[in-house]
Amino acid sequence: MSKDHAQLHEHIEQKNLKQIRLACMQHGGLGSSKLRREIWPLLLKVHENSNLLIDWKATVQPNEYSEIIKRDVNRSLFGLDITDHFTEDHRLFKRSQLSKIINAVINKNPNLHYFQGFNSICTVFLLIGDEDLGFKMSYQCAELFIKDSMRKSFEEGVSLEMHLIYELLEKNDKKLTKKLRQIYTIDTNVNSPMFSLSWVLTWLSHSMHSFDKLCRVFDFCLASHPLAPVYIAAAIILNEKTSIMKCADMPEIHQYFHDLVCHIDVEMICDMSLSMMCKFYPSKLVNRSAKKFHDDSPLYFDCELEDILRNLPNGNGVRQYFLVSIIVLVAAIGYSLYYNLLFL
Repeated sequence: MSKDHAQLHEHIEQKNLKQIRLACMQHGGLGSSKLRREIWPLLLKVHENSNLLIDWKATVQPNEYSEIIKRDVNRSLFGLDITDHFTEDHRLFKRSQLSKIINAVINKNPNLHYFQGFNSICTVFLLIGDEDLGFKMSYQCAELFIKDSMRKSFEEGVSLEMHLIYELLEKNDKKLTKKLRQIYTIDTNVNSPMFSLSWVLTWLSHSMHSFDKLCRVFDFCLASHPLAPVYIAAAIILNEKTSIMKCADMPEIHQYFHDLVCHIDVEMICDMSLSMMCKFYPSKLVNRSAKKFHDDSPLYFDCELEDILRNLPNGNGVRQYFLVSIIVLVAAIGYSLYYNLLFL
């Protein structure tokens, strides 16, 4: 066992959630399915809702979304390297489990509304855990992270989140932001960059082939903040600035990004997202929304994240980078003045 893993198990035993979250957010993430089976339920606070989740199979009944869910489930458990070797019987078995999980989540809470893509998120939890743990993690994720995507309409939540991508881009690259806003302006209305909608809705689970890389994204999202997918979307866009600036219209941009995500450097994107979080806290980003989110939005309830970001080890936080830069600059100016005074 490596020193880092030994330390992580110590944090698990001590229930030190701050240190566990730090390990998930930092370069490399958790790195194994075994650790994720231990840690993701902690991040999702499954133990705090155990009474509600214990009898979940009793709620596997038809609902208003059952037909859509059935069609989406029949397209699920494809496209990941971990599912490539599945026999048809095993694929059908896992789909039956996935169907139970999704229908139970929707039936458990009438305020949660199914969206196409939720099946991709639940698939990841099912593949990491078994059917029972897969349900518990899926339900908690719906409640604690993606509730705004599961409103009655997208205008109540996810559309507001999508517009926040512009806020992050504006903080990092005004020229790129201006370009995207011009392309997505229709009849004076600035629409969100829709090519990134599935990234935000599904945490890239609709676009990735490598299951390990996808789980790395989930490490980051579960450990940081419900707006993490927005930071990730902004990071991907910023990383592709050169190509975007050459695009002339929406179809060209959409075509460019169509097959790009499965080839991205996930570690670099997570590191960029973390740096942006340190520079522009999610709590500040939420306040930049043109319309207020629902009062029960998960975006408002993480009181510890800023303290965690402030305590990132040197080299992982933007604040430390700027501090070192300022010190070096001041030292250089001081040396220059001293050197010039010697020759006066």
